Amino acid sequence: MKYCKKVIALFLACCLCACSAQSVSTSTSEAVSASPTSASQSVDVADPEQKAYIEQTLSLANNPDQEWTDDADAQAWILSIVSAAAFPELPDQQGVSVCVPAVYVLGIDTDGDGQEDVTSTSDTQTASGNRGKQDTAADEDGNSCYTGDAPSCLVDQKNAARFLKYNILLGNLPGSVDYFVSTGGSGGGAHAVMFAATSNHSDFYDYEIAAGAVGVYLLEDGGYTTNVSIDGTDYEISDGAWGCMAYSAITSLYEADMAMAFEYTLDTTYEFGTSFQKQLAEYLSEAYMEYMNQQNLSAAENAAGFDLNSDGDLEDTIALTIEYDPQTHPETNGYYGTYLDLY
Repeated sequence: MKYCKKVIALFLACCLCACSAQSVSTSTSEAVSASPTSASQSVDVADPEQKAYIEQTLSLANNPDQEWTDDADAQAWILSIVSAAAFPELPDQQGVSVCVPAVYVLGIDTDGDGQEDVTSTSDTQTASGNRGKQDTAADEDGNSCYTGDAPSCLVDQKNAARFLKYNILLGNLPGSVDYFVSTGGSGGGAHAVMFAATSNHSDFYDYEIAAGAVGVYLLEDGGYTTNVSIDGTDYEISDGAWGCMAYSAITSLYEADMAMAFEYTLDTTYEFGTSFQKQLAEYLSEAYMEYMNQQNLSAAENAAGFDLNSDGDLEDTIALTIEYDPQTHPETNGYYGTYLDLY
């Protein structure tokens, strides 16, 4: 596939919540826009053979399983899901699907005869999957076990960003490696913030290396290099964002997860997708009750407009607390109190 120079690249990172985090890059420059570095910086990697394997494996040019289809409605060419890591635990969950709007495609050889037989005049998007708490994998004994604990989902997004930038540098995809902007709404906004805020943070490197991410390798001295080798020249790859636009971001996640679980638990008609979800919500709801009671919240009745203690006036200031008794308050799965009266 050939591309014109002016492109927009959009990176979509699927999240645990309802919305998705996204990353966008725009540039009017050549695809290979990262500054080259000295090749001597990467010769002391702890496992040069593994580095070579990862970079060969994750080049789209070497992937015989990739399939591009023309989506007439979207006016774009779409790449089937391909792995964004060399050693994925769950290939589908750690994969990347690319969407290239047709306006940026100069020509495509659809029948493999070496000639461009499709042209179009109609921003590059990549959707990445990531592992979540309900994902399962087989352990060494073949037993199914839960995987995807933090920071797996964020690591998968970082790996996808490295994959996309690497293939941009190779000329396999259009876009710029320099201007990634993470964006999303709600839960996706939280992921967009985390993706941007942890850009190039070495705390994540060991996780990325374990998954076989491109552009991050362990050095013999115990340090790291974030270079890839292309035609004898090294280019540094970032796993983060140039900027961030987060809409209604659910942060901080510590309180947000508890609050959401608590709201679901109050609804006796809500059906959790799995027993794992239900049990986790019970734990988080109890934690939310304890957390809110530690805040020492109160409300003036005259400001709130409610007679919270039912004494016939609005003159008191009432402590807001959550209590639990499943026998007396089955309609809310046991939770009650002045906090919920006001709520």
